[in-house]
This record gives sequence, C-alpha cells and structure tokens, in this order.
Amino acid sequence: MTFGAMQTGGLFLFLPNMAAARNSVASMIKLSDTVPEIEADSPDGKTFAGISAQGQIRLENVHFRYPTRPTIHVLHGLDLAIELSTFCMLPWPSSNVCLLLLGLLGIY
Repeated sequence: MTFGAMQTGGLFLFLPNMAAARNSVASMIKLSDTVPEIEADSPDGKTFAGISAQGQIRLENVHFRYPTRPTIHVLHGLDLAIELSTFCMLPWPSSNVCLLLLGLLGIY
C-alpha cells in the first residue's frame, strides 16, 4: 500500500509536463488542419508578367555591437552589395552573424 502511494505521488510530479505536452499536440493538430489562404501550387492569382524588377541590396560601412557586450564588434565596417537575381553566400563561422545580417536585410 505504501509503495503504491509513493508511485502515485511520483506520478503527480509529471502532471504539469503531461498537460504541456497535451497542449502542444493540440496546437500542432490545429496547425496541421489549417487551410492556407494562398495555395502555392495554384496557377490562379496575380502574376508579375511584363513587370521588370530593378535594383540591388547594398550595405555600406555597417557597424554592430550587442548592447550587452559593447566592447566586442560583431560587424565592423561591413560593405555588402547583392545584385538582382543573384545568390549570396554568407561564409561566417558563426551562424549568429548570418542571422543578424538577414535581420538587417529584413529576410526572415
């Protein structure tokens, strides 16, 4: 009897985790049942035929430091130009710097 009571008490330690897991699964099921407003594979909708894009993305002399580490330069005088319809590789050893650049460009 005592052993059973101890096991039941141990089970109650996991109730918050089980409730969180249940809520996570419910959110995932709700998300998977959502019908998107825009169907990516549909040929219907607006097209940009006849419209030409021009321009480039340019960053000049960009400096950045995190507020919590003001003595460490993350970006120090960065110059970057990306022409239209080209691919750009960001070969930094730290993915944080790449994510920072994508955030500065508004690409997330």
